[in-house]
Amino acid sequence: TPNTPPVAFDDSFSTGEGTTLRGNVLNNDRDVDDDTLSAILGVGPSNGTLDFKEDGSFTYTPDDGFLGMDSFTYQANDGTDDSPVATVNIEVEIIEEVVAFGSTGDDTLDAANLPDFNGIDDILFAGAGNDLAELTDAVGGNRVYGQSGDDTFFFGDNNRGFGGDGDDIFYLIGDRNILTGGGGSDQFWFALAEIPNDFDTVTDFEVDVDIIGIGGLDVGFSDLTLTQQGNDTLISSNEADLGLLLNVDSTQLDENDFAFG
Repeated sequence: TPNTPPVAFDDSFSTGEGTTLRGNVLNNDRDVDDDTLSAILGVGPSNGTLDFKEDGSFTYTPDDGFLGMDSFTYQANDGTDDSPVATVNIEVEIIEEVVAFGSTGDDTLDAANLPDFNGIDDILFAGAGNDLAELTDAVGGNRVYGQSGDDTFFFGDNNRGFGGDGDDIFYLIGDRNILTGGGGSDQFWFALAEIPNDFDTVTDFEVDVDIIGIGGLDVGFSDLTLTQQGNDTLISSNEADLGLLLNVDSTQLDENDFAFG
């Protein structure tokens, strides 16, 4: 029976200014023979950075300051034939920055429920008290200030977190977050039961005071690789980069600086 080539349909996505977009171009493509499809990149975007995978998944980050339409092309392949070329159109839109506030008490601040806070390039001041900031599903680009108190943060991708005074805990479900713990003994959980796609960064890690947490990976201190990169230390495990500690000498770190779960 002759093979029937797959059909790739054009796709349209949108993202905010400076905000990384994740998607998959094969989700709406079809093959009448029910063959497994793979994706082949054609012409890349003109105004952003594209990481394109064979399974059709991609991440796109617009260039700084870019607004408007960008695009790239691809073809679907069924193992024998390529589809006609399809175009992926991406609209990069301006984002109005929102400032949200907690209170002087113990607050639970969920990006999904805060008025006008959509979790895209927004600012959150948690205020005094032992607060919980939930931004796991937020798109990213947010700045979150814990201020005083022992605060807990749940972050998705690409946020900036400032713990402030107190013993703070950062649970990093996503990656590419930049964290400043502030005063107190802070915990930074770089991995939570899965290998991150990219690493997070801590700007003020204090040896013998703060803790790096790695959970659910079935590893211990002996399974880690600590690499000196200039003044900074990159923490890796099983060839995956987990976190970067700025201005930390790798030789100063030992198992007492880590927690495993």
